[in-house]
Amino acid sequence: MYRYLAILLFLVLVQYTPAQNNSTDATQLVNDSVNAMGGADKLNAIRTIHTKSVGHTNLLEQSERPDGPWYVVYQKTEEWRDVEHGNIRRTYEQTGVQEGNGTDIIANGVSVSLNGTNFVPNPANIQPTKELLATAPERVLLNALAASDLKFEGTETIQSVPHAVVSFTWKNSPVKLYLNRNTNLLTMTDVVKARPTELFWSVWGDFSEKNYYSYWNLQKGGLRYPQQVDTFYNGQPLSTNTILNIEFNAEPAKDAFQIPDDVVAKYASAPKRSFAEMPLGRPDRPPVDIAPGFTVIRGNWNVTLVKQADGLVIIEAPISSNYSVKVLDEVKKRYPDEKIKCVISTSDSFPHFGGLREYVARGIPVYILDLNKPIVDRLIASNYKTSPDDLEKNPEQKKTKLNIVSGKTVIGKGTNQLELYPIRSETGERMIMIYAPQLKVLYGSDLVQLQSSGIFFMPEYLSELKNAADREKLEVERVFAIHGSPTEWKKVLDALNDSEK
Repeated sequence: MYRYLAILLFLVLVQYTPAQNNSTDATQLVNDSVNAMGGADKLNAIRTIHTKSVGHTNLLEQSERPDGPWYVVYQKTEEWRDVEHGNIRRTYEQTGVQEGNGTDIIANGVSVSLNGTNFVPNPANIQPTKELLATAPERVLLNALAASDLKFEGTETIQSVPHAVVSFTWKNSPVKLYLNRNTNLLTMTDVVKARPTELFWSVWGDFSEKNYYSYWNLQKGGLRYPQQVDTFYNGQPLSTNTILNIEFNAEPAKDAFQIPDDVVAKYASAPKRSFAEMPLGRPDRPPVDIAPGFTVIRGNWNVTLVKQADGLVIIEAPISSNYSVKVLDEVKKRYPDEKIKCVISTSDSFPHFGGLREYVARGIPVYILDLNKPIVDRLIASNYKTSPDDLEKNPEQKKTKLNIVSGKTVIGKGTNQLELYPIRSETGERMIMIYAPQLKVLYGSDLVQLQSSGIFFMPEYLSELKNAADREKLEVERVFAIHGSPTEWKKVLDALNDSEK
């Protein structure tokens, strides 16, 4: 009897074990995935998607350590996605290390952020919106079927499950789709892209965005749709967003995507400059001389030129390769006959070291903190094929050896001699401070930020810099930083005293 039951159980299990899709035909695999979602007719019939969601974003670019844990921003979002016309309206409330409410409208090639009743041009949202609308679950399979280069790439196991991998190209971006062999549903998209208009991600050239789809749910009308997406940039967890409510083909308010004509005109006339095209310095912040041959070129991220007897030292390589080209052009104007001895990069925040590739391409020695070598190595090895810089054109220079700062390091002699010290504090763990002993001037990397209100940002920063200077027995009279103009050290000490009261 037990043998009979065992055989019966086996037959039941066999009967209900789903057949695995072992096809190697890319078109068939994508069509099977379309059918698993409900069919091409249902996908093509989607005009709008209205969602309310909750989620969080990790600040990969600004946290204390580049491999986490990260500072987190939490948000509630209501989104109207006009799939038919390519428009989006997104209203959000966010809390965490960054707080605020707002609305983004991207419609008819114009992108603005609405703060209260003020429309502020926000062109950086244009490209991400195009990418989202083209590679979201409701469109990406259809775009794959329309592609002339759709092909089967093989089978890979992700999340412990076999997946068929197919690839195609969208707007010059390579796209891979990972389709569950058991269910045919889309588990992941992997798109390689460049974001030249983005502050943080322009630094990485062509980078990978992976979106993992889960919490699939059968919606009204027989359409299956994932209600959670987990996004990874370059293999690191950027965000998680979970849809709590979803409606298809609901009618948005008539003015949902409306942008006033005067705002559209203002947007059209505003420069659409990418971060790679930023001019050197800022007109409202002219360069400042700390001493003869010691000049701070002030901008959103300062660069400092230090002339020594045997050549020139550059402090910081921020923003982009193109920005470094502008710095080097300025050096040639100011010091046409001077050799550039080296560049010092003092922090691991993306915009702080984003211009290092140009110095590496030109064979200029680079000094970085020991802890920052992995992230700088990643930068140097990055793919810049979409917008090639000089290092992409001269890849043999990627083998350049970096100068690693692990303890006190002296550069040069004389009045403008520099001493480099690892800060080794909590928030300044990945930073170098630079001291000019004969000038009694201290460079505090990212730890000195005097705001427009006259108050220093983050008293902890100031405390850690003071402790590091005391540890090294530095006699400081003035201080400056990548976001701070030269100021009296006494102001820092006074601010610390006030914060401790």
